Amino acid sequence: MKLINEKLEFLSRQDQLTNIFNRRGFELATQKVFKLAVRNKNTVTFAVLDVDNFKFINDSLGHSAGDKCLEFIGERLRDIFKRDTDFVGRYGGEEFVVLIAEGTGDMHLDLLERLRASIESGRVPYEGQQVKMTVSIGAYTLSEDFSLSYEGIIKKADDLLYISKRSGKNKITHKEQ
Repeated sequence: MKLINEKLEFLSRQDQLTNIFNRRGFELATQKVFKLAVRNKNTVTFAVLDVDNFKFINDSLGHSAGDKCLEFIGERLRDIFKRDTDFVGRYGGEEFVVLIAEGTGDMHLDLLERLRASIESGRVPYEGQQVKMTVSIGAYTLSEDFSLSYEGIIKKADDLLYISKRSGKNKITHKEQ
């Protein structure tokens, strides 16, 4: 019975399509890490990414193609963010989140750029076609002033995401403080 409960608890925190944390699992895992980083004054970055023109993929190719694209992004996230202090999750729909603790803001930005470039250069095979996509990313790094709350850093990253979307997509808008 204990094993079944542990399995159910694990499943309640994982996104079944992408095999990364779902929103609940991500928040449970990262709130403590964020507090620890703030307390120890360790650089921490929160990033929000959104698939550009995802509605077009779903509308033109169907939801199964959209699902394959989301699976692909989950794979890229797992491939790039491997350290114990890297956390990735699907926040909902075509929106994903990353929390990077440890290292420098520049290192965090390099990892995010690797992710963006990997998705841009990748192709998702679907019914004889190669689906191409891009993502827009908003990222906010704490490195000096650690007074921002967990909810505050999420809001800052989300605001930066919308700047990326409005200014041409397929880019990272980053701010560090």
